[in-house]
Amino acid sequence: MFPTRSRRPRRAQRVPGRRLRVIGVLILIFGISLAGLVYWLETRAAHPTLEELMPGSSQANSRQMGILYGHAGVVMWEWREQLMRPRTQAGIIIAAASIVAFGCFRVAWLDAERARES
Repeated sequence: MFPTRSRRPRRAQRVPGRRLRVIGVLILIFGISLAGLVYWLETRAAHPTLEELMPGSSQANSRQMGILYGHAGVVMWEWREQLMRPRTQAGIIIAAASIVAFGCFRVAWLDAERARES
């Protein structure tokens, strides 16, 4: 009376690591798109920098940082200034997305190797 088989057609054999590869590609696409959006928004709505408003202020600020915090303070301030730039922010987003996608691709490859050995 009851059918022994389901009415759905059987799916093809599962490809090992396919889902992780798709996730990796989606992460790359999302990361590149997000980086482009961040860059576009930040450059489009760019406000004048302190150096543009008051020429010579960055030299005075760097000197003051050197007096108060030493060389390490100056280096940290320069890093902070670099991280505030849209190009750097977009690069960090792309680098992070690439690292996560690489992890997905690596695990997918290991999954496929494990399936071949079995």
